[in-house]
Amino acid sequence: MEIYQLKPLSICGTYSYIVASETGNGVLIDAPENATYILDEFEKRDLKLTKILLTHGHFDHTGAVASLAEKTGCDVYIHKNDLEKLTDDSKNLAYHFGLSGVRAYKKAIAFDDGDIIPQPDYQRDYVYDEMKASDMVVMDLKYFYHSNIFLE
Repeated sequence: MEIYQLKPLSICGTYSYIVASETGNGVLIDAPENATYILDEFEKRDLKLTKILLTHGHFDHTGAVASLAEKTGCDVYIHKNDLEKLTDDSKNLAYHFGLSGVRAYKKAIAFDDGDIIPQPDYQRDYVYDEMKASDMVVMDLKYFYHSNIFLE
């Protein structure tokens, strides 16, 4: 497994990450705007985007979700408490930044605390756990901020 940090995107300079398996599949942690750049990064590494794991529903983490899912057919996962942020510019804060037209995405798979998202191409599964750390993803001893998805 390899982990790649992408350049900061969106008005907020949000980072996203590619988690690459040895079989050529890749999971994207957060999808800020600029689907073209993100897909180019997958192509550059000869990876197929299979899943997007969203750490939360603010626009700067979800701006490219609809385009990426449409172009690749990947699954999109978000915590159940943030699901409506994928369709509401006020709740995802885009409106408060003077932005409008963030493409809504209605096909995300909602998960809950403690749910396991299977990853057959990786040695570990992703587990969402609010209690392990606030705003952090831990994957194979690497950390992703603004997240709370863990490898089990």
